Amino acid sequence: MKKTFLLSLIFLLGSPGLLVAQTSAAPVPSQTIYAQTKTNSYETYHNEHQNFYISYPKNIFVLKKPQSAYHYGGEQSFVSKDGHASMFISGFYKADFSDSGWNGVPLKQLYTEALQQKGRNISYKASGNNWYVVSGMENGKVFYEKIILASDKKINFMIRYPKSQEKIYNAITEKVVNSIKY
Repeated sequence: MKKTFLLSLIFLLGSPGLLVAQTSAAPVPSQTIYAQTKTNSYETYHNEHQNFYISYPKNIFVLKKPQSAYHYGGEQSFVSKDGHASMFISGFYKADFSDSGWNGVPLKQLYTEALQQKGRNISYKASGNNWYVVSGMENGKVFYEKIILASDKKINFMIRYPKSQEKIYNAITEKVVNSIKY
């Protein structure tokens, strides 16, 4: 009897199906996103109204229909399939801003205002003659904002994501930002 019980126990514990059931667990969202980023398939979004392009990982983000036709369709939102991350890009023609800034506000002032915005904990900042980047924490999420003043338009890019998924989204952010064409 003891021998039969022991052999049954060994058989059950050695059963591959049972072992998998005992050791597998549902993947956590960051693991799922990490797995998806291994096989990212980037798709290009073209905004015809403001004539800019951006590539985004279509297996992670989906296009979200704009809530309004604000500025003639110059904006587009994206949301991650798990709902934890979002991206936004907008473009505005030169008629809406001057060489020195937006609505007469110099780029340097826009940059200063972005740095001083309440609720932001800035961890990275950089600027050039026609652009700036501000990144850090805001409302419990990592954010990355880039403003570009091109010869005929202003491009505004923003991405927000959970701190717990920072390694994953940092790589995505870099690739998406480098894909912006105008």
